Amino acid sequence: MPAAAAMGSFALHFSASGGGLSKSGSLTLKVTSPPAIRTYEDNSNLFMESNTGSEVIRVGLLKSWGGSITEVSINGTNYVNANDPGRELQAELWDGNTLSLSDPGFWGTVQAGDHDYNGGNAHC
Repeated sequence: MPAAAAMGSFALHFSASGGGLSKSGSLTLKVTSPPAIRTYEDNSNLFMESNTGSEVIRVGLLKSWGGSITEVSINGTNYVNANDPGRELQAELWDGNTLSLSDPGFWGTVQAGDHDYNGGNAHC
């Protein structure tokens, strides 16, 4: 929203006619400031959170897993499966010559670590 936008409630009236019909209506447009976004951290996570008064939306990154996204929640319900280092939202690298997981050339390094649970330990 532009910084010069006026805040408050505004009545909008509209009408249309054609083909012998005529309709009109009105609505109220309420302009409020955008929700504040705050960032904070605890011992192991970085968070970005927005609270609109009726909803809390939060994104969390786990520092010990390379900053992979382990939480995207709305009102406390997390929609990310973060049960192990390979399930959260993150980048993953694969051997380009691999045909299957059993191929000896396979390597599956994810942002959070590898398929053997060796953590990414990236600094964020």
